Amino acid sequence: MRRKIWLAVLAIMLISCQVAAEEEDFMPADVFAGGGPTLGLMTLDLERLNAKLTANGFAPLEESLILYGGGGSAGVNGIALGGWGLSGESVSTKGNKQAYLTASFAGFHPERYVRFGPVTLSIGVLLGGGSAELTLYDGTATDFDSAINKRYETTLKANGMVIGPTLSARVKFANFIHLQAGVGYLYTTAREWKHRDYAISGLPAIPDGTYYTIGMVFGGP
Repeated sequence: MRRKIWLAVLAIMLISCQVAAEEEDFMPADVFAGGGPTLGLMTLDLERLNAKLTANGFAPLEESLILYGGGGSAGVNGIALGGWGLSGESVSTKGNKQAYLTASFAGFHPERYVRFGPVTLSIGVLLGGGSAELTLYDGTATDFDSAINKRYETTLKANGMVIGPTLSARVKFANFIHLQAGVGYLYTTAREWKHRDYAISGLPAIPDGTYYTIGMVFGGP
């Protein structure tokens, strides 16, 4: 259902951009180049993963990840090419047990944009790679004998390609300074968890998810 909604929104945006570009009073951005830092929020469905964690004495992970990153792009006459990346983590603690889930993704970002005065609207797609890492801590070693006789730390990794549509709006409020906000949906092939390059079973795959971004863009016009 989410995919159908995204496809409908993208189609409407693309048609709107084309119609706007044909209006006589519409002035497209001739050239644009810029970039800057970005903050984001991504929501993941971690119900199955949290069920595994709580069954083994860990506290559940928060399903919302704060993301940090940035990027940039350059465009001419409504077509822009660029790239950017984001990463974040979710942490849970229960007694001596801690779980850390980190997620990151980055890639190439072509987009179609139109400008209405100080406001620029864009529709694009992110193509790249992503990874997730789940680290579990169970107590702390107090001496060498205890360190080699018990597993206190386990790290599992999942890597794959990412692809997803993006929508964003950029507002110019000073010379070469813009505020940009956007939303995207991320599909990933990072389904298989590995421990030291060996695939493991029984752990739910990282789900696809929606993310929201806001950031500063320095550039012009």
